Amino acid sequence: MAKNLHKFTLTPEESVCLRQAVCEDEILLSAIDSDEKSLGGRLTLELELETAEKLREYLTEQLAKTGFDKDYSLSKEGAILETLIDKFYITRA
Repeated sequence: MAKNLHKFTLTPEESVCLRQAVCEDEILLSAIDSDEKSLGGRLTLELELETAEKLREYLTEQLAKTGFDKDYSLSKEGAILETLIDKFYITRA
């Protein structure tokens, strides 16, 4: 049975932030490593729906932990995390 893969294109900055965010989760990190392809300076991931949903959940937790400064304003890292959370959203058909 063919896998239903979804394609996500990330900027180099988003890719670095994503790797830093999931570095402690070996399963997500290996999913990213195995599916990453370079395309004109951008990185493309092809992930199954379940993996994308797990990434969104994990990134949302990271956003809550590290995405805001002492005044509860969104930090630069937090803004990138929010962008990644939005990118990994897939509507179910």
